[in-house]
Amino acid sequence: MPGGTFEGALVTDFLIAEETARLGLPEIAFNTFPGMGAVSLLSRRLPGALAQRLVSSGEIHTGREMHDLGVVHALAPDGGICEAALAWMSPDEALWRRRFALAEARRVYYGVSREELSEVVNAWVECVLGLNEQDLRHLDRLVAAQKRLRAQARGKESPALRASC
Repeated sequence: MPGGTFEGALVTDFLIAEETARLGLPEIAFNTFPGMGAVSLLSRRLPGALAQRLVSSGEIHTGREMHDLGVVHALAPDGGICEAALAWMSPDEALWRRRFALAEARRVYYGVSREELSEVVNAWVECVLGLNEQDLRHLDRLVAAQKRLRAQARGKESPALRASC
């Protein structure tokens, strides 16, 4: 999930990850912080000091580690994300209703307001405006590397895999 996926997770009820998926917050590497929602998400899912460590360390964690911490709801074997997602969407109607009821309760209790997101984004903008040339060059290298990885991943996906999920 490096580079924006924790922010995308704010709009989901459940997170499923493959065991060796690499999950992290790389913004620390260029002297900023994950200010588009990851702070809010992790602060609600983890104890304060642990959330702060994850947000500020820049460490990369596996799907297994994030599952053990409680950030990820379900764990899939490598290559088995589609099967795990289908299994999570259990045909047991009572289990599925209970999962959604708990998700609704989490949204009510741990909901993220627009005001909160705006304040965090404002702090992030102030931080980004202070980046120096070296930070910006590093950011450019990270973006280029992420594009290369994305292109490699697209080349490895089979049409059947894309159609099955």
